[in-house]
Amino acid sequence: MDTTDKVLRLIVRYIGARNIAGSTLCRLAVGNSTVWSRLRSGRVTVRTLIRLVQYLSDHWPPGLDWLEDIPRPEPSVSAGDPKDAA
Repeated sequence: MDTTDKVLRLIVRYIGARNIAGSTLCRLAVGNSTVWSRLRSGRVTVRTLIRLVQYLSDHWPPGLDWLEDIPRPEPSVSAGDPKDAA
């Protein structure tokens, strides 16, 4: 499984827990909702993947397990609901 697939699995877990669309998450995380479709087709840069994973780490829901096969970066901000940032 490649890195893009791993990040996609992590995103699917997050958006399911937060009850938001993948395009909404991408807009909040990297400022571009079209990243969601590019991610699903495997057409994203490493930089974008890093930004997505950092956003997820920063906003990960308490009590939701992080996927073991993806290293979690240290959160850079306190966790919060992404809907608050919209």
